[in-house]
Amino acid sequence: MARPDAEVVGMLGSGGMAETHMRSFMAVRNIRKLQIYSPTRANREAFGA
Repeated sequence: MARPDAEVVGMLGSGGMAETHMRSFMAVRNIRKLQIYSPTRANREAFGA
């Protein structure tokens, strides 16, 4: 449902499925920026690393 030229993804959650979702987005779009929201700082930082 995103525009074909979309390059930024906003994602809710940084748990177990986050990496799989990120890889899926990158497989179908030229993603240059991923913005993640997670209420748990440790999870956000671990996923970002």
